[in-house]
Amino acid sequence: MNMPQHHLNVQYDPASRTALLQCGPRSKVLRDVATSAEAERLAHRFAERNWGYGERAAQRNAEARDMTQSIGGSTAGH
Repeated sequence: MNMPQHHLNVQYDPASRTALLQCGPRSKVLRDVATSAEAERLAHRFAERNWGYGERAAQRNAEARDMTQSIGGSTAGH
């Protein structure tokens, strides 16, 4: 599933132990989340598995690297 270039936004609410995920027009509420760090980790895992979020980011990174190399730039150290 191709996902447009949107930023993944995660809002954690410790009182309700929920995390709201938003990425472009998509959203999801995760329940029973213990910490904000866990919310971030679960949000990225959910977005990768269900929305192709990580795949698209990896594809954009590869495209940028290829473009840099094709114009004679160096990606050393990146």
